[in-house]
Amino acid sequence: MRILGIDWGTKKIGIAIANSISKNITPIGVFSNNKNIFYKIKQIVLNYNVKKIIIGKPVFTKTYEESPIFYQIQDFAQNLQGFLMENNISIEIDYIEEEYTTFLANNLIKYSTFKNKKNKVKKKLKNNIDSLSAVWILKSYISIY
Repeated sequence: MRILGIDWGTKKIGIAIANSISKNITPIGVFSNNKNIFYKIKQIVLNYNVKKIIIGKPVFTKTYEESPIFYQIQDFAQNLQGFLMENNISIEIDYIEEEYTTFLANNLIKYSTFKNKKNKVKKKLKNNIDSLSAVWILKSYISIY
């Protein structure tokens, strides 16, 4: 089963795809969070035959309470599900608590480009940090379920 991972942000949304059987996770890209994002997600869902969507749910580290931004993420998820249903796509959308996904993605970039003198790889990876965060979200989800 293919699972779509979303790292939601007010300006950008990172997307990754996982195969729950092989556990392979691939970053798809970073997209502007604008009026066209639902169309892009719909296209990805159809192209990859996605059966489930997982969205990162930020929590406060010390108290494990939901972050205030989570209410915006819930609105996004409900609107996305409504849009997909209007387009005859029935899909489950779920959340997974996320901590430090951007931090982990930054560390991956930092250490994977340690010896890169021209920093071209580092710059490209930094531009895709939200997609790498979506990879971490899916990695967490697959390891639990």
